Amino acid sequence: MSQEVLKKINDGKIIAIVRDISSDKIIELVDAMLAGGVSCTEVTFDQSSSEAAQDTLVSIRKICEHFGDRVCVGAGTVMSKEQVRQAAEAGAKYIISPNTDPEVIAETKKLGLVSIPGAMTPTETAYAYS
Repeated sequence: MSQEVLKKINDGKIIAIVRDISSDKIIELVDAMLAGGVSCTEVTFDQSSSEAAQDTLVSIRKICEHFGDRVCVGAGTVMSKEQVRQAAEAGAKYIISPNTDPEVIAETKKLGLVSIPGAMTPTETAYAYS
């Protein structure tokens, strides 16, 4: 599955980052993005509260249910193994994290998802790649 996801990301060229959009408005937003040719969407985890984080998961689930394979959805600002598992259960196909946390990367790979960790320096980039 991860090769299919990478192909969708590479073919689409753009991952739209969705932040601070509530789950009650997510379908309308993603529908507009899809109409404009953007088929990869990252829903960013809102770390401000457990309720906000849960709304992130609701948004991911709604996108998956409504659009199916037409939209390749991932979770962003993933900070823990638990968030990786929750995002996977909601239907996320890839995990974008702001750092090179080995536990987040390992859990993502274990679940068969694509891991896109953040890296700034050449050392971090090499570490994330390995």
